[in-house]
Amino acid sequence: MGIESIYKGLEKTKEQLLRYCHHKDCCSLRQCPSRHPKCKEKLGLDTAIAWCAAQHITSLLKEERMNDHIALSYLTCINTLLDVVALHSKEFPLLYRLLDDTSWWERWLRQEIFFHNC
Repeated sequence: MGIESIYKGLEKTKEQLLRYCHHKDCCSLRQCPSRHPKCKEKLGLDTAIAWCAAQHITSLLKEERMNDHIALSYLTCINTLLDVVALHSKEFPLLYRLLDDTSWWERWLRQEIFFHNC
């Protein structure tokens, strides 16, 4: 799998996390949901975690000098969020799946970087 495919997968997962944070009819996914009346009603710890994960992916995708240490740092943060949500996966199955997908893509990214540097 190439880096382009991995970035596309991360971008898709990021969009799904952003949708998770907002009301289904909201068009402003890149704005904080607390600024939108309909989205405010949906806010909770789970949406805060999804928002943070989406912002995290945004930062990862903007990294200009990607290397194993940077990728590991991002993976560690996502896995920490995943560990928290795993304890409540029955209550938040979609969020758990999205974070698990993010972790999977980031592990592939690390592997791709490793093989590229060999």
